[in-house]
Amino acid sequence: MRFLLGAGDQFRDKLQGFPKYFANVFASSPILVVAMDGDNVAAACCITRLSNSVIVYVDKPYRRKGLGARLEWTTICQARKQGRNFVTGVLLLSNVPALRIVYKLGYTEIVRIKGYEYIIMMMPFNLKGKILYTVLRSVFLLLILILPEIFLAHAVKFLMDAVERAHG
Repeated sequence: MRFLLGAGDQFRDKLQGFPKYFANVFASSPILVVAMDGDNVAAACCITRLSNSVIVYVDKPYRRKGLGARLEWTTICQARKQGRNFVTGVLLLSNVPALRIVYKLGYTEIVRIKGYEYIIMMMPFNLKGKILYTVLRSVFLLLILILPEIFLAHAVKFLMDAVERAHG
């Protein structure tokens, strides 16, 4: 298995076998790492433009072999090298394998959105990232105290959908 690094548009043709959502997000990403098994893309991981979100997809035959964790770590290291201050992730609370990986890699929880069963995670790389983490965590905790949780869940879903639409 070899990893290739580039921008998403460089790999657009190779990503056609992936589910449409992932292929579109990966193709518009400024940082994309793909795991190649011969000429086939076995997995891919990207950093999105707007929120520095890490998005990973591992094709079914390659799952549960540690590939996703290695790929995500490689992508995170590349984001750090390129001067990003942090990366974020939004996971379903029911996605136990992914939660194990993000905690093992060093992400920290910002907030849990129980109405949609999401957890928002962040990995700050430097002081700017740590300050942003502290501010976001404080804002979310304050909003949870003030607003009904279901309203907050809808607001987060709206923001996630807006980010998804921005990526095409």
